[in-house]
Amino acid sequence: MGSAPARPSRSVNPPPDQWRAQARRFVEYCQEQLFGEAGREGLDWLHGRGLTDDTLRAWGLGWHGRDRWRNPDRWGLDGDKKVWLAAGVIIPWMVEGDVWHVKTRRFDDDGPKYVRVRGGQPTLYGLDRLTGRKAAVICEGELDAILLWQEAEDLVDVVAIGSKASKPPLSHLFNLVGASRWLVALDGDADIEARNWGRLSNRVQRARVPEGNDVTEFHQAGGDLRAWVEVHLGEATPWKTITLSVPADTPLATPGDPDRWEQHGDHIIATYTREELKLAVG
Repeated sequence: MGSAPARPSRSVNPPPDQWRAQARRFVEYCQEQLFGEAGREGLDWLHGRGLTDDTLRAWGLGWHGRDRWRNPDRWGLDGDKKVWLAAGVIIPWMVEGDVWHVKTRRFDDDGPKYVRVRGGQPTLYGLDRLTGRKAAVICEGELDAILLWQEAEDLVDVVAIGSKASKPPLSHLFNLVGASRWLVALDGDADIEARNWGRLSNRVQRARVPEGNDVTEFHQAGGDLRAWVEVHLGEATPWKTITLSVPADTPLATPGDPDRWEQHGDHIIATYTREELKLAVG
């Protein structure tokens, strides 16, 4: 960990006071809904992505059960265009405890998968969780960042940019200046965008998951996100010993020959490198 927690920069202007007040009320309502009967669909979906209730509460996720449209003047906005409060999982972006931006992960096939509440100011998702660690992981999606924080928050700081095309201004990235290494963990189809990050600083390192398109898919496939982070930090334990207590005649299915194999009575002991930790008893 760094010598002191990071303090999010307010170099970007926040949304209007009236917008932030309305957004805060909306987010608080949705947070209550997520853990009630009305939020069962969203909660089950989030659990399926590997997220725990404690993590969801820590990041303030919520659930909005139906589409609503609000008059813009109630949100301190000009014009006649209504403010769309979409149905789905609610993802608030916080800066110093205040709501600056709100996105919704929709489940309706008609229309965009993600919708933002008009008038918000995106920065870096996860600013309030920065602690000044020596490495920071920059994810594409907010939910990927939350999962990685859940699995390895004591090793790295984690933020998200919201989409691979997002180009946060330097004033936003100033919040990461205390990290000597930036692991850019954009999705697997974002290699071009990830290379562009390398132009910003020599501290940037591309970090791709070995399976799946993003960190959530890797986790759902059985991948060890914590070990993946350790590998990129150069702190991985090079060898891992697995001991199986099975009958001696039990078939053992492996992805290849182990580095060391011993059998003692009804005990089979196999040693594998961390990258090959897939062992199944057939």
